[in-house]
Amino acid sequence: MVNEKSVDMGMRDLFVDIFIRENKMRVVAELPGVNEDDIALDLYADTLSISALGRKVSYYKDVELPRICKSIIGKICNNGILEITLLA
Repeated sequence: MVNEKSVDMGMRDLFVDIFIRENKMRVVAELPGVNEDDIALDLYADTLSISALGRKVSYYKDVELPRICKSIIGKICNNGILEITLLA
């Protein structure tokens, strides 16, 4: 049986793609229903944590990266598509 409280919270998983080019990595995630200001990012070596809290939906995912990254150097969210650029 599904817990109704977990359904009401609207917690969803993220669909994520990772692209590597030289010393940079680009992570693209789908987050429909949230604005850029609703998104929090944390980078810990080879793990990127993405969380977002919109009006009717929330997202959370720890993304295992293929290599250790030094910092987040860019973030753009447009029409529910989040693009994060990392320095590897």
